Amino acid sequence: SITIGGSKISNLRFADATTLIAASQEELVALLNVLEQHSAAYGLGINYNKTKVNIVDREHDNNREIKSIGRCEVSFKALCTSVL
Repeated sequence: SITIGGSKISNLRFADATTLIAASQEELVALLNVLEQHSAAYGLGINYNKTKVNIVDREHDNNREIKSIGRCEVSFKALCTSVL
């Protein structure tokens, strides 16, 4: 999660897309579990064939060893070409 203006944010949503924000692999798995439970309560599910994880880590470049988190595939496609 990140903190913006004193508010802790662990997810962003737009239309049918949800972005989970986590500081660790364990936190992400916990967020995925919560999302799955709350979705199921409304008869919804997560399409894990379309679900991807992007790891952004400024300090370590060795995250390419991680192939999946939970039932989600880890993607190494760049989200953008530069960060301002």
